[in-house]
Amino acid sequence: MDEIRLKKTLQPVERDGKIYFGVGQPGLERTIDSSEENKRFLRFLNKEIDKENLNLSQSAIDEKMSFFERNGLLTTNNYQKEYRYSRNLNFFEWMDTTDNIDPQKHQDRLSEATILVVGLGGIGANVCEILVRLGVSKLIILDNDVVDESNLTRQGTYFEEDIGRLKVNVVEKYLRKINSKIEIEKVNTFLETKEDLRSVFDTYQFDLSICCADIPKIIIDSWFDELSIEYNRPFVAGSYASTVINTFCMHPEKTITSSQLYGERGATREQLLDDISFPTSVIAPVTFMAAGLIAYQVQSVITGLNYKEQAVQIDIFNWKVYEYDLSKK
Repeated sequence: MDEIRLKKTLQPVERDGKIYFGVGQPGLERTIDSSEENKRFLRFLNKEIDKENLNLSQSAIDEKMSFFERNGLLTTNNYQKEYRYSRNLNFFEWMDTTDNIDPQKHQDRLSEATILVVGLGGIGANVCEILVRLGVSKLIILDNDVVDESNLTRQGTYFEEDIGRLKVNVVEKYLRKINSKIEIEKVNTFLETKEDLRSVFDTYQFDLSICCADIPKIIIDSWFDELSIEYNRPFVAGSYASTVINTFCMHPEKTITSSQLYGERGATREQLLDDISFPTSVIAPVTFMAAGLIAYQVQSVITGLNYKEQAVQIDIFNWKVYEYDLSKK
């Protein structure tokens, strides 16, 4: 078994007669009394002094170890910087306030999960890259489009040499440069009806799906709602509208559906002029922000760390964040 030590990422500091862990992060901050005994115990956990210089009985040591473990202050993380996912482990141990001492468990959950990504455009292509860098090792990617020149301004997996090539092939090649051992299933198809999507649910086994497609507009999320409930698989979605970014996770057992969310919060879709279509207006920073939020949402669902039954909307024009409760009433 790996050696148990104090979580270095929590960086204990002393002030006002208390020792603080996770300073400055509401919800993660914890305190203990700033006694000489506690300070010696911290040095012991940090391998600065040995057991003989601790001046505590074995029963007292066991009691303190149990207290620190219950409060999420201990880890088996060995902080090997060369390990590919070392920074991930540091992040997971920081976020984990439970009695779990092994942050590798969260990394393993990501590695073992299979994720379906529908749509490889401005959000989907970038989401795939982030997920692979997170350590997701099994992806099913679906799209039937080819790369065009306009994709190069906001879709990080595509280059000039890829223009005219199938997106599923280009994305696969790009992702294998990040992780040569990744497992990828490519689905080169267009989802015209809900039954088309059902066929994907029937054919492939996956733990979570991500809807990054915007065609057919509006209705495709309702397909994911219905099928996610039917197959009991959560789905994550996100979008952008110029300077507004949205993301949420529809969890069959825990949340309302996206259709219910839109019904409660959505704006009217009536338009004044009949002969005007609304073209996409977006820049790369917005797509990468949206992809980052979606990928973070995915990892929170898979690892269970910081998962919240909320939808989030970020208005970067006014720099405001809005939260919507998704929990079933």
